[in-house]
Amino acid sequence: MTRESKRVVRIIVAAIVLLSLVVACAQRDIQEMGVTNLSSLHLKDTGETATPVFMVNQEGTGAIAVFEDAGTPVASIYDGGATNWTGAMDFDSTLDMSNNAISNIGAAGTDFSATGGLSLAAPLVNAAGTYTLPQITWTDDTNMGFYRVGADNIGVSLAGALDFDFGANDLDFNTSIATNIGNAGTDFDTDGGLTLASDLTVTSALFYPGFADETITDGETLTPTVTIYALDSGGNVTVTLAASGTDGQLLYLIGDDNNTVTVADTNIRTSDGNKLEIGQYDVVGFVYQDAEWILLFQSNNS
Repeated sequence: MTRESKRVVRIIVAAIVLLSLVVACAQRDIQEMGVTNLSSLHLKDTGETATPVFMVNQEGTGAIAVFEDAGTPVASIYDGGATNWTGAMDFDSTLDMSNNAISNIGAAGTDFSATGGLSLAAPLVNAAGTYTLPQITWTDDTNMGFYRVGADNIGVSLAGALDFDFGANDLDFNTSIATNIGNAGTDFDTDGGLTLASDLTVTSALFYPGFADETITDGETLTPTVTIYALDSGGNVTVTLAASGTDGQLLYLIGDDNNTVTVADTNIRTSDGNKLEIGQYDVVGFVYQDAEWILLFQSNNS
């Protein structure tokens, strides 16, 4: 081997040694960065001793990127683009998903559509709100809307004030005026008055529901709960009217069978101050006033 050839060999050997040193140093630096093999890249905080913060799987199987917090996965990106979040997401600025849908939010079936619609898999639950800031409102009129007044009570707010509310058994108009009810000119005013645009027609009995076919026994006390009673009995009987009613309440008694019903002179006022007898087809009318039933008329019919 010539002198020149030996010199070339020494240069090649030196280059190989130098390259080996470079590779060794690079491997050490990569390992310090968290790279444990050639198929994945791991990045982690220098003070973190748990599982790496981020991993890229070059083979493309399963999760191709995983974000972790102290060893607990919070987000996984899968082959095909799907992303699963198991931790909280906090955006300091706007998340713009223009022309894209977001599906299965919290549960399957809760989705934002690409056109801006929202589908819910469960009921929409809101805070109570107030009449000045109702919970369900509109962007250009935020002091108008619906809110929760209390248990089983929905309030409607207009111009930042409670206008009326729906309770379990009633509708309260508060200080509002209800106008044009069924017809223009039929109104409730703020003082509780009523203006009618046409005649008042009563389609049921006045004060109390209409009629009852009542079978009575001798010595019974009748407490009126309807306006008209047809009285049946197994024979001649005496009945007492209870001192129970509302001032102005009307009561009509009709003899319904071929027996005599005597109304005792207790809690009643008649023209002669005596008891009343009601035969078949007879009709007696009373009005209630000051805990007494006052006779309006008596019709003896045959």
